[in-house]
Amino acid sequence: MKKIALFCTGGMGPECPYTAEMTYFPRRAADWDRCATEDLSITFYVILPGTHVVDALGGKLTDIPEKVRYVPLSLDSSTDEIADLIASDKPDVAVAVSVPEIPYDWDQVRDAVIAKKLNARGIKTIAHEPDAAMITFEKFSMNELLSQNGFHVARHLLVKSNLFFAEQDPGILKNIYREYVAYTLSEFHFPVVIKPDCCAGSVGLSVVKTPEEAMNILTAGDPHVDVLVEEWIRGENFGVEIYGVPGNYLVTPAIKFSASEEGVTDPFASVKFGPVLDEKYEIPTLDSEMQRLAELLQLKGAAEIDLMFSEGKWFIIEVNPRYSLLTLMPASMREKSVFSPYVETALDEITPMDREHLKQVVDFKAQMLSDERMQALKDKYSFITYIMRFRLAVSKTDEVGYCEFVVVGDTKEELMEHINSMKEAEPDLIGDLTYQNIVSLAQVEA
Repeated sequence: MKKIALFCTGGMGPECPYTAEMTYFPRRAADWDRCATEDLSITFYVILPGTHVVDALGGKLTDIPEKVRYVPLSLDSSTDEIADLIASDKPDVAVAVSVPEIPYDWDQVRDAVIAKKLNARGIKTIAHEPDAAMITFEKFSMNELLSQNGFHVARHLLVKSNLFFAEQDPGILKNIYREYVAYTLSEFHFPVVIKPDCCAGSVGLSVVKTPEEAMNILTAGDPHVDVLVEEWIRGENFGVEIYGVPGNYLVTPAIKFSASEEGVTDPFASVKFGPVLDEKYEIPTLDSEMQRLAELLQLKGAAEIDLMFSEGKWFIIEVNPRYSLLTLMPASMREKSVFSPYVETALDEITPMDREHLKQVVDFKAQMLSDERMQALKDKYSFITYIMRFRLAVSKTDEVGYCEFVVVGDTKEELMEHINSMKEAEPDLIGDLTYQNIVSLAQVEA
C-alpha cells in the first residue's frame, strides 16, 4: 500500500480579525473520500480552521472522512516540528496543499520550506521551490521575471515606501524619488491599477484615471507598504490552473470571468464559465505559454494563473501557486474531486484532459444561505456540483460574504436549461445582472 501525506499549514486562527469561514456542500470530507482507493493510504496534516480544505467551525472539525486520516496541527508549530511529525509516519511522498490567506497570500512559502526540511529527512516531496513561492508573492518581482523571459505583462512601476516618504527623515530636504515617480507615471497610459506589492487578491486595489489622482493616492498611502502601479490592460479576463511537476504538467482549459464596468473582476460578484476553446483566443498559444511558465518556475503541485486576453495576446496578471477558488471548475469539468490533482501528482498520474468530453460549467454567486437551504438545493438539483458559503469577518462586528454555486451540463444548451430552471424556481438566487453575465459568457441565446 502506498502512503501519501498531504499537508496544509495555512491558518489564520479563529481569533484573527480577517477570519474566513468556508462551508461546502458536498462536505470537504466527502470530497477527500473520492480520492481514496483500497491500495492507497492518505493522511492529511492540517492547521485548523483549514479554510477551503476541511470542514471546521470555531477551530474544531465538524466532518471527518471515512477513508482519509486527518492530523490537526497546532497553529504555533514550527516548520521543524511539522516536518518531524510528517516524517515520523514514513510516507512514500508528501504533497503541499497550500491555501489562500488574508491579508498576506504567503502560505505556499511556508509549505515550501517544510518540504525542503522533509527532503533533508529523506522524504520525497511535491511542493514549489521556496524561491519560486516567494517571487510569486512579490508582484513586482514576478512581473520582472516574466518580462525578462518574454511573457506579456502590464507596464509596471514599484513605488518603494521608504524612498517615497523619505522626507520623514528631517535631513531630507527634497524628495527626488517622489519626483521620479511623478515623472514616470506621467509617461504611463491611464487608467492604471495601484495595489500593495505583497497582498492577497484585490486587497487594497484601486483603479486610477489620471497621474494626479495616482500621486494623491500614493501620497495618502501607508508609508510602510511598497506599492505596485500597473497600466490597465483592456481585454477579457481569464484563469487557468496548472497541475504537475517539471516535465509533466496538465494545463486546464481557459475559464472566462465576467468583469465590472471598470473592467475589474469583483471577487464578490463575478461569474465564471468554461471550458473556453474558441480558436479566436489562440488557445494553442495559451497552452504553450502556460507550459513554458510552469517549467520556468519549476512548479510542483498546483497553481492558478490570472490572465487577460488583449489585442490577440495573452497577458499574465498574477501567478498563485496554491489552491484557488477556480479549482471547483476544472474539478467539475472532469467530474473529479478538487483534491484529485494533488493525489494524481503524488502517484505520477497527471494526464492531459480530454477537452472534447468535458462538462460545461458555470460558477455564480448569490447571497449567503443557511446550511439547511444549501443542503436542500444540493439535494434538489443534481446538476449543482458544489455550493460554497464564504463568510469573511473583517472586524469583530463587521462581516461580508456570499454563496457560490457551480452548475454543470453536457452542452451549453443543457447548462442554460439548468440555469433557467433554477432562476424560475429560486428567484432569489440568480439576479438579472448575474443572469445576463451567465448568458454572455456562455454565448447562448436564452
